[in-house]
Amino acid sequence: MRHCLSYLFSKNVELHKEEVKHSYVTNNTTIEGMFKNHKGNRKGLTIFKDELSGWVKGMNNYHSKGAKEEWMNAWNAGDQTLTRSDYVMHIPDCKPNLFGATQPEKVPSLFDSESLTDGFFTRFLNTEPYYVGKKYKPITKADNKQLAFLDSQVHERIWNMGARNFESTDEADKIWRKWCDEGEDKYFDFPQYRKYQKKLESYAIRISGILHVMGMGLEPLPMTIRAETVQKALNICDFFMGQCERVLNNLSMHRFPDRLQEELSA
Repeated sequence: MRHCLSYLFSKNVELHKEEVKHSYVTNNTTIEGMFKNHKGNRKGLTIFKDELSGWVKGMNNYHSKGAKEEWMNAWNAGDQTLTRSDYVMHIPDCKPNLFGATQPEKVPSLFDSESLTDGFFTRFLNTEPYYVGKKYKPITKADNKQLAFLDSQVHERIWNMGARNFESTDEADKIWRKWCDEGEDKYFDFPQYRKYQKKLESYAIRISGILHVMGMGLEPLPMTIRAETVQKALNICDFFMGQCERVLNNLSMHRFPDRLQEELSA
């Protein structure tokens, strides 16, 4: 992940050597700035926030009615139009990406009760590290040659690839539909989980496309996404569903401290 971000930042540096009016990555922007940044920029924009709670708190700073709904709508990507009193801005292919971090204890400040019901929470893929003990485990890092190969064989080819339409095989469709049906049955009596499951259904499609394209550095890229790729995407979604359960449990502990006290004294 860090290397992917480093690659994106390097492209941003190359871009800013020229006289351009957009960026590929930034650490701060308004909804209007995000729209303007897409003019002449088909790559989209990644917003990297070291502290997500600050971004959420400041989301509505420049809007009397708030920009939260507009950010949520931008998540849908595709054709977007922003209307203001003195201008209208249209983007045929909106591609905003938000990536950031926060401390677990600050999660309640990210998602209030309204955010759990209006769809804001379900637009996030949350990851909380699991406790593995006090000792640090050795990490195998890629050397410079491996990273250079990754850049030239994968990142560069993906970066320079034009727009394409992919299709999935019939077997891949069956796997995806079965997973969706099983999730619907499993979380039928749990509305909050079911909402997140429904969002993961669309995430699975997006992630399948990402995984498919990531393989283009190793072989010619086919236009059909295979069942094995979709299954990998579903495995990733299962992980994020587990992370969703942890976040909701965290929120529950914060808002219902009596339950936390019961667990501590058990």
